[in-house]
Amino acid sequence: MDDHTAAYKYWADGHMRLKDDVPLARQEGKRALWDGPGGSGGEGCNGMFGAAALAGGGFERERDFDAFKVHPNMRSKCPALALFDEITQRDELVFRTREPIMTAEECASVLKAVEEYIEVERGGVW
Repeated sequence: MDDHTAAYKYWADGHMRLKDDVPLARQEGKRALWDGPGGSGGEGCNGMFGAAALAGGGFERERDFDAFKVHPNMRSKCPALALFDEITQRDELVFRTREPIMTAEECASVLKAVEEYIEVERGGVW
């Protein structure tokens, strides 16, 4: 098992023991999104996407985004392929949603938060 998959397993185990722990619940939701049946975490992933993604009845990996595989000659040079279980990741590394996952207002809010973080924490240097 790769390190990233192992970390998600530990988070899931922790979430089972500490149901009220918000960070563990969020990490378990992320894991469920990827590794759950159909690639969708369902209720466990509430709040992980903006309102735009959920307007059509939820988020479904196969239906809602395009995934792009790493060229076979580059796989050995690409440690990011170990982010998830090999069967789950399928040598896919770049993803593009077919529909927006956030409303324009949510997107503006995220951009504002990032810009504020860069200004405060990094002195405006990207």
